[in-house]
Amino acid sequence: MSKYVFFIQLEPDIDHSTPLAYQLNKAEPGSVTILCVNAMYDVYTDYRLQFLKENGVSIKYLHHISILRHLEFFISNFITRLPKFVVKLVPVKYWPRIYSDIRRIHKPSLEKFFKGQGTRVVTIDEGQPLVTMNPILTVAKEMGIKSVKLTTANPMRIYAKGIETSKESKMFDYHIRPQDITPYGPCSSENPKELVLGCMRYCNDWQKIHTKLLKKFDGVLDLPQSKENLKILIFERSTKGFLIDHPVVKKIKQLSDVDVVFRGRPRILLPKKLYDESVNSLPSAHLIQWADVVICSISSICLDVLHYKKTLLYPKFVAPDEDSSFEVDNVCWKVEDENELLNAIEVIKKDRETRPYHEDEVEKYFEKIIYCHDREKDILGGYKDFYQSLT
Repeated sequence: MSKYVFFIQLEPDIDHSTPLAYQLNKAEPGSVTILCVNAMYDVYTDYRLQFLKENGVSIKYLHHISILRHLEFFISNFITRLPKFVVKLVPVKYWPRIYSDIRRIHKPSLEKFFKGQGTRVVTIDEGQPLVTMNPILTVAKEMGIKSVKLTTANPMRIYAKGIETSKESKMFDYHIRPQDITPYGPCSSENPKELVLGCMRYCNDWQKIHTKLLKKFDGVLDLPQSKENLKILIFERSTKGFLIDHPVVKKIKQLSDVDVVFRGRPRILLPKKLYDESVNSLPSAHLIQWADVVICSISSICLDVLHYKKTLLYPKFVAPDEDSSFEVDNVCWKVEDENELLNAIEVIKKDRETRPYHEDEVEKYFEKIIYCHDREKDILGGYKDFYQSLT
């Protein structure tokens, strides 16, 4: 019996569902099912999903609710699990179609599944396309099942008027956000259907668990381990043209006494087997643990950089018209152009502890951005209590 059903689709969005699924299942063993609606995603090797499975959470694919009604989904998923040389025979242009076109859910099968499981609440991450979202919400509404939209990132851009409710959000019974991000606004919402409960993914209770999970990746790839060289991790921001062939990335790689790792976009619409031998197969947090310095534009992964006490170099020139919360709160090393970035690296090479911000500033920032201005707030417990109130 699964009172709570989560619909997932992409890495790293799963990061923001896992803590809640874990907490609910811990409180009510056997009450949670996670249903993957992306045929290409490998739920059997995802370290977070396997952790949940080991703790009693049911992990399923869409075809598990009805293989005959989702036969193309099953076949595509089966192909992705064949040996790598076979998967490579599939034309690359075919994979985006698999991602977008075969996830159509057969509503009678879903209704039967919900009824058999005794489902009371369905959760959909905000990245789900309408072709998936609509049938789930339609069936849930017809059956009197509560629907929750879960934000799958911690918003890091500053919006002067806060974040407005989207058209899709109004389709749900509730929409939960980690915070209503404004320069100095309160962490609350006037709309009773819009809840602000803090950030599960980056709260300390989950970080302790997540850090232990990352240990399985030690030694998976031979990352550079020279104690003399400065270890630099660079995160891509493809929408702004900050890619591996960016001129400043090439210049950084040519510097002396540095080891550089470039992490590509995690939301890759390809089977994992096609990129599982590169650093892109490793969790971003694991790479951050390895690094001394992390170069990153606006992304919630910067919270992990600060959590693991690594130096955060913020290349403002990548998106000069955008303002980030960590920039406003002065918990990053902001560089305005490529020369400033290269100079900052040279300074850090001489003194790896130097940075223009302090840990007490980071803690104040965390209190606002993760804990909704209340450092004693039980984030995981608050989410659990809300979900249980819906049943």
